[in-house]
Amino acid sequence: MKTAGQRAYEAHAMYRAAHPPSLQYGWTAPPWNELTDDTKTAWERAAEAARDDGAPSENPPHPMQPVVMGHNGRERFKMNHIICWLFESGRMSLNDTAALPVPVEDHMQLAQLLGYSIQGYGELSYVTDESYDAAVVAAEKLKRKT
Repeated sequence: MKTAGQRAYEAHAMYRAAHPPSLQYGWTAPPWNELTDDTKTAWERAAEAARDDGAPSENPPHPMQPVVMGHNGRERFKMNHIICWLFESGRMSLNDTAALPVPVEDHMQLAQLLGYSIQGYGELSYVTDESYDAAVVAAEKLKRKT
C-alpha cells in the first residue's frame, strides 16, 4: 500500500507530465527547425554566420592559455580542470562540440583549455597557423626558462 506522500508525489508527477511549463504559462516554443530570422537570438544568427564561411570571427581573439611543462616533459597548454571534468564525466564530448555552430576561435580555445600538447594542438584541422606559431613561441620561452 502506498503512503500519502507517495500518492501525492505520483499525482504531482502525472500533473507535470500533462502540463509542461510551456502550457502552464501560456506560451509554446516553436520547433527548432521552424525558427525564422525573427525568432532566432542574436547569438544564433552570429553563430550561423561564423559557421557559414569557417573564417575566424571579427571579435577580439580569446586569450591563449599559458604553456606549461607536462608530467612527461612535453610542453602543453595549462588545462582548465572544470572543462576537463565536463569531458571526463561524459557530460560533453568532442563530437558534441564539433557540431556546434561556433567560431573557429572557440574550438581552438577549447583544445587549449583541455590541455592539449603543443604538438597535438598543431595537428588539429581547425587550428590556424598564427595560433600554432604563437603556441610554439610560448613553448620556446618556457624551454629557455627551465
